Amino acid sequence: ADEPQPVMASFGDTHTQEYDLGARYTFMPGAKLRPFVGGSLGATRLGETRAEFANPDGGGSTKVTLGEADTVFSQRFETGLQFAPLPNFDLRLTAAANHVDADTRSHDPNLALVGLDNTQADVRSHWDYPVELAAVWNFGS
Repeated sequence: ADEPQPVMASFGDTHTQEYDLGARYTFMPGAKLRPFVGGSLGATRLGETRAEFANPDGGGSTKVTLGEADTVFSQRFETGLQFAPLPNFDLRLTAAANHVDADTRSHDPNLALVGLDNTQADVRSHWDYPVELAAVWNFGS
C-alpha cells in the first residue's frame, strides 16, 4: 500500500465581499431583559482559491484551483435574550440558524495530480447553528 506523503503548498491571496440585510424585533423595549427574534439575507462574492503544490517527486510544482469564484447566498434566523445590567451596557445571548447556499467545487484536472479530488476542495450548501454571546455598548444615552 502507498504510504501517506506530506503535502507542501503555497496558497495565493483570495478576495471576498459580503453584503447582508437584516432586521431584529425586540419584545419589551426598555425592560432589563428583552427577548428578540431576527433574520437576514446575504450575498457573498467569493474569489477563487488557488495554491501551488510541490510535486512529491521533487520535480517542480503544480498550480491548482481549489475553489472557483462564485456568488453564494445566505439566510440567517435568530432568537435570543438581551440583558441590560447597566444603562449603556447590554449582554446579548443569541441562538441562530445560518444557511449558506454554495457549490464552489473546482473542476481543475490538476487536483488529481496532487492527490486531491474535487469533492475535497469545495464548499457545499449547508446549515450551521451558532450560539453567540456579545457585549453591546450604547454610545447614546
